[in-house]
Amino acid sequence: MKYLSTAVCAAAVLAAGPALAGDNPAWTFGQIGYSQASSGDDTSDAFGLGGSLGIADLFHVQLDYQNGTVGNDFGPDQDFDGYTVTAGVHPHIGAATDAVFNVTYSKINLDDTNNDVDGWGLGAGLRHMLTDQFELNGMVNWSRDSIDHVSNGDSTDISWTVGGRYLITPAISAGVSYTDAGEGVGTIDLRYQFADLF
Repeated sequence: MKYLSTAVCAAAVLAAGPALAGDNPAWTFGQIGYSQASSGDDTSDAFGLGGSLGIADLFHVQLDYQNGTVGNDFGPDQDFDGYTVTAGVHPHIGAATDAVFNVTYSKINLDDTNNDVDGWGLGAGLRHMLTDQFELNGMVNWSRDSIDHVSNGDSTDISWTVGGRYLITPAISAGVSYTDAGEGVGTIDLRYQFADLF
């Protein structure tokens, strides 16, 4: 509950911040990224590719792919890859602020095992342009995951993500984010933004 309250407060701050930019955040883009995560004794790092398509200035669909390695001090490293498909809406609630509501499906394949993970999720948050060059964003996510061939392998999690983005040019931006999942996931990315196609 403490984490949920923190995320709601962060979202409120974003919504109340100064709307200095003339445009809302971009929703059509391609990006590459790198993330590091830890959970208990496990640590992982992964490279990612992602893309998003904005539709009718309201809807978005996104696809993200990750390939990485997870390991600990007690055994060999385990390679994995996986993807997340997202569909959502982003109504404008201000001159520089979008609300975000997502439905997600994700699947992670662990090499050399049959214990793959898949799950559904819901998310809600905000993206806010502080200026023409700086964006802040925050999300609260709920997910329900299951592990193949594992009894009692289902789990339900609530996490939050906060991040920022700097537009190097109107089309190229760099982002950083932190997700409170496990003991934390840190991500950096480089993005190229396009105009919405529809």
